[in-house]
Amino acid sequence: MDINNWGGGELNMGEVYLESEGEKVAVIVRKVGSGQPVRVATVYLMTDGWHAKSADLHTRHAWSGPYGSPAEALASFAMPISA
Repeated sequence: MDINNWGGGELNMGEVYLESEGEKVAVIVRKVGSGQPVRVATVYLMTDGWHAKSADLHTRHAWSGPYGSPAEALASFAMPISA
């Protein structure tokens, strides 16, 4: 599946994946050792594109974007988590 043409549902990039929560919201999730999913970020569609809000940070630095799609946001979060 081409991550730039994600159309909803679930997009998996190893242990980090994307779940759709509607047309304007998606969630980036990571599976931990116990197999339990943990929310990494929530991705929101805003007027200038998709923006991700980290689930761990609670400052203005928690936001990133804009991205062209939720899948593009997933790719930016999946790289540091996998490393």
